Amino acid sequence: MPSYEIPINDDTEVFLPNDEVESVPIKEKVKKPFPKLQVFLALLCVLPEAFADSLLVPYIYNMVKDFGVAEKEEDIGFYVGLLGSAFYFSLCITNIFWGHLSDKYGRKPILLCNIIGTCIGTIVFGSSQTFAIALLGRFIAGSCSANGTVAKGMIGDVIDESQRTIGYSFYGVTWGLSGMIGPLIGGALANPALKYGIYNNDFWKKYNYLLPSVFVMVVGVISFIVAYHLLDEPKKENSYEILDEEFIHLNENNTNYRNDWDEGSSSATLGNLTVRIRDNDNASSIISDAISEKKELSLFQSVKLIFSKSSWIAIICYSMLSLATMLFFTVFPLWAATSISLGGLGFDEQSISYAAPIMGISKIIIQLLIYPPIAKHMTSTQGYRFGLIILIIFAIFTPNISKHVNQPNTLWTLLVIFLSLFSASDAFAYLSVIIMITESVTSEHLGFMHGFSGMCVSIMRMIGPTLAGSIWSFSINNSIGYPFNEHLIFIVICILCVIGFGVSFMGFRPRNI
Repeated sequence: MPSYEIPINDDTEVFLPNDEVESVPIKEKVKKPFPKLQVFLALLCVLPEAFADSLLVPYIYNMVKDFGVAEKEEDIGFYVGLLGSAFYFSLCITNIFWGHLSDKYGRKPILLCNIIGTCIGTIVFGSSQTFAIALLGRFIAGSCSANGTVAKGMIGDVIDESQRTIGYSFYGVTWGLSGMIGPLIGGALANPALKYGIYNNDFWKKYNYLLPSVFVMVVGVISFIVAYHLLDEPKKENSYEILDEEFIHLNENNTNYRNDWDEGSSSATLGNLTVRIRDNDNASSIISDAISEKKELSLFQSVKLIFSKSSWIAIICYSMLSLATMLFFTVFPLWAATSISLGGLGFDEQSISYAAPIMGISKIIIQLLIYPPIAKHMTSTQGYRFGLIILIIFAIFTPNISKHVNQPNTLWTLLVIFLSLFSASDAFAYLSVIIMITESVTSEHLGFMHGFSGMCVSIMRMIGPTLAGSIWSFSINNSIGYPFNEHLIFIVICILCVIGFGVSFMGFRPRNI
């Protein structure tokens, strides 16, 4: 007796072999147009937290100094690190929570809630008069800064596989723009009583770091209103779908059937469930039972399916990259503001704010014009490795810039070159590892996976500022010399890159989403 196989694919179509079927409707995949408006609106919701993070770069050193919590200059870096750690500690606790809620209740309400929380935390931070209140403000802001995570899931919802490179490039551009513009705005708005006559009053003298936070709140209000009215909740497509059952005609009759899982592929995709039908009359019920069984197994095995080997590889790669870049982001304003005699660049707030846009401009150019065409010829893991190689080169040579502090033209030329290198490494490695995360799970688990990976990354970013501040304080306080001087933090960055590079070779395989 001939048997009829009905593979129930992850592409949601049910079909029979052509030689056994009189007529089966064919559902062709149509390439979706790129959803420009919805991607833009999702990224608009990310702007408040992106600005909240980048605006404080030029003035956080002096803000901590004004609190008087550090007994000497060498200790300021440690307290700056604590502020960063408070932010990422709370983000670590809440990120997976927000990601899960976005899967359950939708992306839009979670994006709107986080905008409100970010604005509240930022205002508390900007108006703080003591280090403890500043710490509280960063904690509040961190607990509501999951829009990056939720937006990544939303972008994954509304774009198809062929659009991931450009879709996540725009995500990176958002952070690049904020990283470029934010420090300029922060440097311009900090201490307004000393810079602008209109703010020369007792209020702005007392709350000298509040104005940058007010800017973040204005951006947040605009983002909230626009997203509330225009952002659409992504439509959840059914994972499994039967085309019109009346088209399925079987020409044999018998009395039994059986179904099996193809165990050879179950570890990579949910399994390829095949139903062998030998009963014409029961075809419809068998197909329905098969689909129900697959749905049930999907839920029952959800944890195992999400946390596959590839998922863990992507998460570890993401974590190593995040810790390495966080060490640099934390140490850069410290290194730039530290006295020349202690191995720093001796920059003031304005000079630091000029340096930051270099990374932003180069990052935008790379993400929009260079990364997409090159990434087409690379897998996500190859793009990640390429970015790490650039980051290692950057970390080896960057600390030598301090030797040219008395030659301004040479100093700034080298800064432009090496900060552009950092942007290139960040663009390739970061965007590639986000795609790795997206490729490691099926679409219905995107929010959870980006939330969980965000939680792991938040742990790294929580550790990063305190670790960077402690390493920097140690390196400028000891008299041991190389490699325990200002080079030490950059050596640690290299080690983390080597670890991530090695893990990427451990067998990552994309899922068929």
